[in-house]
Amino acid sequence: MKRLTLVLIALLSCAAAQPLRTHPVPTAAPPWPQDGVIPSQFSGQYVFVDPKTEDLVIAYPENLGESSFARTPSQQRTVRKVPLPNHVQPDVSVQITTQDGRLVYTYSVANRSAARDPIGQWCLALSPNHAGIEPTSQPARWNTSARLSTDFNDAYELDGSYLLTWMKYLPDGGAKQPTALRPGARLQGFTLVADKLPGVVSAYFASGPFVLVNGEEIPDAVIAQLRPVLQPFFTDRRRLTIGPVFAADTPKTEIAAQYARSIRRLVAEGELLSSSPFVAELSSRLEAYTPPASSDFIIQARPTTSKEQELATAITIAMTK
Repeated sequence: MKRLTLVLIALLSCAAAQPLRTHPVPTAAPPWPQDGVIPSQFSGQYVFVDPKTEDLVIAYPENLGESSFARTPSQQRTVRKVPLPNHVQPDVSVQITTQDGRLVYTYSVANRSAARDPIGQWCLALSPNHAGIEPTSQPARWNTSARLSTDFNDAYELDGSYLLTWMKYLPDGGAKQPTALRPGARLQGFTLVADKLPGVVSAYFASGPFVLVNGEEIPDAVIAQLRPVLQPFFTDRRRLTIGPVFAADTPKTEIAAQYARSIRRLVAEGELLSSSPFVAELSSRLEAYTPPASSDFIIQARPTTSKEQELATAITIAMTK
């Protein structure tokens, strides 16, 4: 058996007017039965998710990992409920400006008043080809870090594995300190500069790192079942936003095709409305795009929401720069 100390920093825009979608429950973590009685088909399952609270439940035979387990598995289970850091309700907006020939992406992050916990960290999941992307500023008492992740898994097949993260300053003790983004509050000034043109990327938000620290030993079999669910798309709240994606020499046909796919995802996740005249015309133009002069990419319908306006600005830059 191993003593388990797992720390996952789940690194993380969304339209303020749209409802939050239910967080997905991965097949690797079946629902915890309401009566606490584990069905026979899950006798070898030790990690569950509470469908009401969206937190983890770890339940395993008391002698799991011991020599006696192979002969006579204990009928008594050790049961622990493990809170996840995804009880936040984020909204994000982004402004794109230029500075010395480079693009400046400035993000504003809010946590809805109905959130249970404050936001203590968030990240952008970008392409591994991250040359020319530099975080430049953040709110007071927040830090920035970036890393390439070799085990990052995004279930939506949209993102890369360069995780650019902003997190609250930790030494003052936990995500509930004043530096965290409390429910009903907003923070501005998360800024990066990049040579890449804008596209749609994923952002992940959490109250802090997922931390499972236990004074008792946890069997290897439980650890093995925990790993598949400790991915940001489950432990954090995911949103789609605008970020640096395309190299300057990316063919416009490729940019148009990727934006068309992204708009379908934005509609599916409730961040855009398919009934919007702007969304309908933009989708049609992108799907049928052929490379004339890039300056001819004009949408007649006007964006009517802040999310549509962000998208219009990003596509105009990406298709005409």
